[in-house]
Parts: sequence; C-alpha cells; structure tokens
Amino acid sequence: MYGPEPPPQTPAPTPVSAAQFRVKAAFMKTWKPGQTPSNRDRLELYAWHKQAVTGDAPLTTSPNTAQDAASRAKWNAWRSKRGM
Repeated sequence: MYGPEPPPQTPAPTPVSAAQFRVKAAFMKTWKPGQTPSNRDRLELYAWHKQAVTGDAPLTTSPNTAQDAASRAKWNAWRSKRGM
C-alpha cells in the first residue's frame, strides 16, 4: 500500500511460427517505403547500423580533412552514438 507502485508488466512476445516468419521475411524483401527517407534520416540509420555492427567509433582516428563532407558527416553521426 505504501511506497511506489511496481511498474506494469509488459506482455510476453507472441511466438511466431517458422511459416509466419518466412511470410514476413518475403514481404520485407519486396517492401518499398512510401517516400524516400531524408538525408538526415539516412545518416541517423547509418550511425545506428555502424554502432550496432562495429561498436564505438575509435577516439584516436578521425576523418581525414581531405575527405568529402559526406564522409565527415557519417563519421560524426557514428561518433555521436558512442557508448550506446
């Protein structure tokens, strides 16, 4: 009665059969978005992908100043996800 209430329980995920998974996987292979993502959204997706696959951006390496602006933007976006 006293003290904080416990957090609500989240329902367990519904199990998916192999057949259902194959149907959804086939759908995703042909799915097209309603509109093209903006450059900002694409950069954010790149940063999350790079962080998930590679991990944190190295602290000692930075993009070469001679590289194009797109490479620097990618590096900075990846670096912004450090520690996540």
